[in-house]
Amino acid sequence: MTKIPSWLAFAGLFIAAAQARGETLNGNVVSPRAAGSPALECRILDSQRHVVTEVKESFNSINAYWLSFRNNTSQTPDQVTFQVTFNPDSPLILQSQAFIPGDDTGIDTPFGVPFWAMGRTRGPATLTVIAEGLGECSFDFQVVEH
Repeated sequence: MTKIPSWLAFAGLFIAAAQARGETLNGNVVSPRAAGSPALECRILDSQRHVVTEVKESFNSINAYWLSFRNNTSQTPDQVTFQVTFNPDSPLILQSQAFIPGDDTGIDTPFGVPFWAMGRTRGPATLTVIAEGLGECSFDFQVVEH
């Protein structure tokens, strides 16, 4: 008989319970219909399209990133809004972009964080994507020195 570690069994039960209630897990909406896959996914990609959790501020160069949203519901949202909120001491409080999608698959849009004297844009930040009529997802990241 194979023994399953209790923490692994608990994690599986937690995910199954969240899916049954249509809640969020790690900032992503968990759909009851999605077999282990979040219904709405958002993240930040670098120029090589890799998921990153650190974004370099732009200074005398272009540090290009992509805000990425994937919709796994087969329904088209009325509008998709990307909102990036920055640390409370930052002079840049919010960046926002809104789209009216032509299909149900997802959106990638260019993104960068401007350099600010004394590193004031550095620190924790959050990407939140609101898919009107479907829900929202979020992705936490850090803005770091260029």
